[in-house]
Amino acid sequence: MLRQFLVAGIVTDTLWIADQSIKYFFVTHPSTFWGVFDFLSFHLVINSGIAFGIALPRWLVIITTGGILVVVGVLLGKAYRQRQVLPLWGLMLIVGGGISNLIDRVFRGEVVDYIDLKFFTVFNLADILISAGVVVLLVFLLRGSSHAGQINSSTLHSV
Repeated sequence: MLRQFLVAGIVTDTLWIADQSIKYFFVTHPSTFWGVFDFLSFHLVINSGIAFGIALPRWLVIITTGGILVVVGVLLGKAYRQRQVLPLWGLMLIVGGGISNLIDRVFRGEVVDYIDLKFFTVFNLADILISAGVVVLLVFLLRGSSHAGQINSSTLHSV
């Protein structure tokens, strides 16, 4: 299980660092615009709100995000102790995305978005990590078994 935890941590850290690097690129090159398809482009969009640009006071968003990350961290520890792989991965993805967007809020005062789906919204890799983590958790919960996603002694050797 330690191996799964380390791999999940390395993957998640790599992705949130990549997100921060992409954000840095767009902040330092604000006029960059890459249109890939009619419905997809990459360019700088500053989001001072939360999801879908909903406005809330900055201090409230930072405190709430920090609190959520603490709760997710506690759940992550529980998933690790119970040897539950799916929740471990889902929670790690949520933590990675949450950390990246929290870094934006603390140091920039707003979140940098750069993926523009014309038919939906503008978002970033951190948002994808959070959404993917939620999907992984939903898959785990919908499987309906308390043993779903657990590692036992026979699967430890194949990891």
